[in-house]
Amino acid sequence: MCIFTKLLKIVLKPNVKENNNFILIENDNDLKSFANAHQQVKQIGIDTEFVGEKRYKPLICLIQTSSDVGNYIIDPLAISDLTPFLRIVENPDILKITHAGDNDYRGFYQNFGILPKNIFDTQIASAFLDFKYPISFKKLVETEFNYHLDKSHTVTQWDNRPLTRDQLQYALDDVLPLIELYERMTERLTKNGRITWAQEEFKQLELVSTYAKLVENEVVSNPIIYSLSHNERIFYLRLMVWRENIAKERNVNKDMIIPAKYIHTLVKGIKSGKNFFKDNRRFPINISNEYWKLFDDFYKEKPKENEILILSNIGKEPEEDLREEAIIDLIYGVIKYYCMENGISASIAFPKNMLKLMRQNDDLHVNFSSGWRSAFFGIEFNEMLTQKKSVNVIFKHGKIIIE
Repeated sequence: MCIFTKLLKIVLKPNVKENNNFILIENDNDLKSFANAHQQVKQIGIDTEFVGEKRYKPLICLIQTSSDVGNYIIDPLAISDLTPFLRIVENPDILKITHAGDNDYRGFYQNFGILPKNIFDTQIASAFLDFKYPISFKKLVETEFNYHLDKSHTVTQWDNRPLTRDQLQYALDDVLPLIELYERMTERLTKNGRITWAQEEFKQLELVSTYAKLVENEVVSNPIIYSLSHNERIFYLRLMVWRENIAKERNVNKDMIIPAKYIHTLVKGIKSGKNFFKDNRRFPINISNEYWKLFDDFYKEKPKENEILILSNIGKEPEEDLREEAIIDLIYGVIKYYCMENGISASIAFPKNMLKLMRQNDDLHVNFSSGWRSAFFGIEFNEMLTQKKSVNVIFKHGKIIIE
């Protein structure tokens, strides 16, 4: 084991020990010892450093933790089996404290198929405490502790080895304040009666749907779909599913298979044959040369029953409605003001795109008729939001009335 000492001139809080030592774990036996030492802890701060560029699944390069046991940095690239640590992530008896933890947990899910249990996320919590959401960890720490986090190693190539002492200490900085942040935020959330509201949002990080996005759903929800014929839609669906599967198989970014900027040209041009792409100077000839036979088969093959079923989920193309757009803007302005006055970020309470979807979908309001949002917005707001098309704006006696 290697122990490094970090010297800080500023203490996070007077009654918190200035303990910035950490143990670097680089082998399986030490990781097992780490896991054994953490069996009885109640809470642990977790952060990761990963490389996601040019990859389908992010490469987890470092895992930083802080708890009553001490501060640790785990090197996954030097360890053959991360199971002892992953069991901590899955353990419902140990609180995991993160900031924007969906990025960390997505890496664990994509690489190891696990889901976290028992979470406190400081970025989500901040949304209920009158902070702008989303807020960076650097900004949150500076606001809470008047402490400046050094971000000079933000673009470090974390899969390089060896890492320098400064790089490891930089990585450690992102977990040292987590437990103290958790304690402060929990106290304020409890005092404001909003701890259960935040916990309801934390629970979203425990769901498969947060990390596993189906490409089929992305296809039917992309506005490009409305400009396509039936055959083009089938081809588009097959193309996107194939692109996703190849990227996953090779563990590369999807744009390394076919860049997104060429998808529309490919889908609209496929019916014109291979010469269309040869004559198009803006379309890479290597793509059509390498995959033309496959793409041609995709386009000519008869639709399958499951493909027809998937494409049946495409809704009616939204019509341009200036009055409706104005009503949405007005309602959302009221929502933002209400959230601001009550110290909750509108971005988490009610994203604007969700308001648009609710007014287009008669069943979607059910998601907001219970839970913390129902309690926060109250009867009047819920009635206004669920009465959709009957909403009117009235100018009367110098007042603007929404009813």
